[in-house]
Amino acid sequence: MHILAVCTNVACGLTSCLWPSCGDGAIFGFEEGISGYCDDGNDIDNDGCSSDCQEECGYSCSGGSASEADFCITSCGDGVVAGAEECDDDNSGNLDGCSSSCVVEAGWNCTSTPCGPTTCSPICADGKRVGNEQCDTGAGVDGCSATCTVECGFTCNGGSPSAPDFCDSTCGDGVRVHTEACDDNNTNAGDGCSPACSVEAGWTCSMPLCALSTCQQPEVSQMCGDGQTTGTEALIPLFCDDSNNVSGDGCSGSCTIECGWACSGGSSESRDSCLTNCGDGRLAGLENCDDGNTVNNDGCSANCSSIEPGWNCTNTSCGQTTCLSLCGDGARVGDEECDDGNISPGDGCSDACTIECGYTCFVAGSACQTICGDGLLAGLEMCDDGNTADGDGCSADCSIIEDGWGCANAACLASSCRSADGSEECGDSVRSGDRYTCVHMEKVREQRGKRREGKQAWRRGA
Repeated sequence: MHILAVCTNVACGLTSCLWPSCGDGAIFGFEEGISGYCDDGNDIDNDGCSSDCQEECGYSCSGGSASEADFCITSCGDGVVAGAEECDDDNSGNLDGCSSSCVVEAGWNCTSTPCGPTTCSPICADGKRVGNEQCDTGAGVDGCSATCTVECGFTCNGGSPSAPDFCDSTCGDGVRVHTEACDDNNTNAGDGCSPACSVEAGWTCSMPLCALSTCQQPEVSQMCGDGQTTGTEALIPLFCDDSNNVSGDGCSGSCTIECGWACSGGSSESRDSCLTNCGDGRLAGLENCDDGNTVNNDGCSANCSSIEPGWNCTNTSCGQTTCLSLCGDGARVGDEECDDGNISPGDGCSDACTIECGYTCFVAGSACQTICGDGLLAGLEMCDDGNTADGDGCSADCSIIEDGWGCANAACLASSCRSADGSEECGDSVRSGDRYTCVHMEKVREQRGKRREGKQAWRRGA
């Protein structure tokens, strides 16, 4: 039997009745027979019970009656994203992108569909190895591909959901990688490919990637340095001829292309022209740095012509430049939070160029300032009780402890001040003692304010 209405009788008066209504926080009458009906006492969507009193997907509502409103909750792991859930992949497991508490895990990208499950995939090149990634070194590191698979000739180790992989190649394993000029499956000298996997003088070696190099001593009848590529010269790997026998210009004195260069145009009628490639991570030619990109503000300029101010860069011949910001030079660059021109701690900017507690740093190269009244004792502040009012033990400018008070100070914490006789502590909501009470000090401040206003008015009149 359904209750049609809830009525209230008053002796010798009219009967008042409450009829079923969506959003009234009660379920009775015809509402009891409606499938999926709920009433949580409001007409707001996205809280489990919609504005038209229908149970929303991903929620379960219960408890509703003629006198009680429904209570709606989500269920993590049911495959439907709802409420505060960041994701819901239809299970309660971890390490698959969506955690057991329906939060997106680090290293994953998750996509959800309305009233449907979440699909998660690893984020390649973020320095976190998760899911089916074979490796993840972060961006721009040899050995781990752009799709986070281990490249041939490399081994990668150390990766985890919180740490990147480190990848190394092995000279002499018979698998040539692009950092090796050759790899003949041994580390012997005198066979064309040296123990460091470089081509030995007087030899030529094949250079297939991900395969074994074969080396030989060809009979070259042509003349290196004549500015022509003729005969068997065209068959020699990495051969070039720029019309000289000088090394360091892209084409070496023995007519091989040097690391970090690209040479082209050589023929029986013309010499090779060689150029460096800024941003390839191989320092060569007139490049002052090469950090593997063509971006400014990372230490090496976009055109590889200069090391930017505020940075210290380390160069390796035919290797990638590494740059670190110079803390203490007065120029804030990179990930420095501040740089006040020194590496002395205790002045607002630490020796690691991070902002110290209780300070604010606005301009690079300038001193950092404490903030009186922030409740963080720092620098030359004698006290800091979290306000800029007089008469509570700590002066308005934090420069003195006021007469008749004692303040307990601790670095990077708020000062706690009491009257000298110990009978009153302002701010504890307890009035005690018979002198230096907070009520008295409020009156003192009020009188000081009136005197100050009077002086200002007198000055304006004068």
